Amino acid sequence: MGWVNSVDKRELILNAAQNCLRDRGLKGLNIREVAKEAGVSLGSVHYYFASKEQILMELFRRFVQRVSEATLSGTPDADPRQVITDLLDGYFAELSKDPATCQGFIGLWDHVPRNEDLRRLVEKFYRRSAVFLTDLIKEGKRQGLFQVDSPSAAAGQIIAVIDGIKVQLHLFGRETDLARMKRATKRFVLNALRAQ
Repeated sequence: MGWVNSVDKRELILNAAQNCLRDRGLKGLNIREVAKEAGVSLGSVHYYFASKEQILMELFRRFVQRVSEATLSGTPDADPRQVITDLLDGYFAELSKDPATCQGFIGLWDHVPRNEDLRRLVEKFYRRSAVFLTDLIKEGKRQGLFQVDSPSAAAGQIIAVIDGIKVQLHLFGRETDLARMKRATKRFVLNALRAQ
């Protein structure tokens, strides 16, 4: 493979791990397969990552970063309906890029109670999402666009709908029509915010 600097080799390993996760699922992901996919020695993988769990943490951290950048970038003083529409568009764009990897991450939820680092990462992502959505819904309520009793409860409901989409994708995979699901989700969320 030739000489590769440490940052590139670490990225090469993570990209290989993502491919393995996508192709084999969480249970089929192992360090030996990651090394083979990356074209590096088993020792190289262990040099950068002590365990499969560390690789998964880093993959999940990258996923959370991408989703956060794609979805939590609106400003609460913009038209809240458009920000929510953009948020859902960004989320579905991430799902469409690599649905198999998103499916693989569903299996990570089982590890959250036993892995403190993963629990903190997931909690931070959910808190940030909930605060962003709550502020956005409060602004929509202030502008008379949304009629909700509790902006924080409505934010939690939106997050639950988004999580449900991941479960659907996990259960039905290729059968899932993401374009149809995106249209239905946007309609449902915006109607729910107006109807309460």
